[in-house]
Amino acid sequence: FALSRLTGFVKLLLLTRAFGVGEAADAYAAANQLPELFFAMLAGGAVAAAFIPVYAAQLATGDKARAARLADTVVTLTVLAMGALTVAVVLFAEPLTAVVLTPGFPPAQQAQTAQLVRIIMVATFFFAIGSIYASILQTHDHFFAPALGSVLIDVGQIVGITLLAAQAGIASAAWGLVGGALMILVVQAPFLRRLG
Repeated sequence: FALSRLTGFVKLLLLTRAFGVGEAADAYAAANQLPELFFAMLAGGAVAAAFIPVYAAQLATGDKARAARLADTVVTLTVLAMGALTVAVVLFAEPLTAVVLTPGFPPAQQAQTAQLVRIIMVATFFFAIGSIYASILQTHDHFFAPALGSVLIDVGQIVGITLLAAQAGIASAAWGLVGGALMILVVQAPFLRRLG
């Protein structure tokens, strides 16, 4: 997908120009690890892998109402589970960061990493919902909106870094992730509405 390669290159270029290598870049890299793990274990991995074949089988029987109820249930459970996990990570970001992610970082860098973890975890919550919605759309052979996911993430970070880097520093990239995650949901919404 040429567009995603282009936006990914621009994002990387902006990140490198704005922050280069150093404590801020290390904090950002470390802060991504825990949210990415939770996403892979839950909505981005196990839940989606289990949901798609069951949902597709329900659609194949022609029982669209039952398939819709299944989708609603999975979305609700994802929101509840990821919501609870997000709240827990936001509340306990500092000890999690100090013990699990960055035990060797100095205190100021640990605090910066913890703040980034909080922001990125909020983005991960929205990514989780978007992942389930993408699974639903793909099962209905709608591939355009899901394919835009990585592009929108990059665009969010490009905008975040461009507008906020001077004021927020490396947190601008994290807030860009939040913006990208929300854009994914906005793009998916009209396609989901058409499914009823």
